[in-house]
Amino acid sequence: MRESKFIKQNKEKWSEFETLFDEKNKDSNKLSKLFIQITDDLSYARTYYPNRSVRYYINELAQKVFSTIYKKPKRKKGAISYFLFEEMPSIIYESRFNFIVTFFFFLRHFLSVLFRVITTKIFLSKYSEQIT
Repeated sequence: MRESKFIKQNKEKWSEFETLFDEKNKDSNKLSKLFIQITDDLSYARTYYPNRSVRYYINELAQKVFSTIYKKPKRKKGAISYFLFEEMPSIIYESRFNFIVTFFFFLRHFLSVLFRVITTKIFLSKYSEQIT
């Protein structure tokens, strides 16, 4: 399909998407359907019109919605306490098996080093006179 025909065919859909996106009360179902169509058009444009302005235009439309949907809300007050008392405990809870295995691994090695230090001290105190 020629680029001009592709633009004429989808121009109305793109302008509808822009007006719907700029409204305060957005219809989420209609917006999601249009977003899917926009991303389909973007993949088509990337394939057949890789360095053309239509691809950049559609990419900009898709980026607007994507960044709006997946934008993390900013936490101004209490961000550190939120991390320490909510996020970190949930992360630790999700990784509890790894923590337990790691703890026992280090405990085993600590005990083996401690055992070697103690036996070396006993050996040296017992046989130090014979060595010199």
